[in-house]
Amino acid sequence: MAKLLSKGNSNSTGISSKLQGSSSGLSNGDQSYRVPSSTGGFIAADPIKFCLRFKPPTLAIVYQLIAKPRKYVHEFKLDLKETTDIAKITDELFSKEHIYFNP
Repeated sequence: MAKLLSKGNSNSTGISSKLQGSSSGLSNGDQSYRVPSSTGGFIAADPIKFCLRFKPPTLAIVYQLIAKPRKYVHEFKLDLKETTDIAKITDELFSKEHIYFNP
């Protein structure tokens, strides 16, 4: 992701620090990360990694529930173009999907 953000974009440092800050302190076994459950509440999970796909532009969070040793993926579709303001997209993503970016 750093390659994508640093390619001629002056906002790349701020974006990288936001992403690092959102996952800082999250390691396997950290009970503070929670994702929505099928019953409407929240359930403890271990975030495993962030993934970026270029075609189509998609950011994904891979996580594992504490109670079940099974991996889950939550994808976020991104509307990226050459003129896209990365800082604006990041702010909107963190605001809209704050449940999945909850350090």
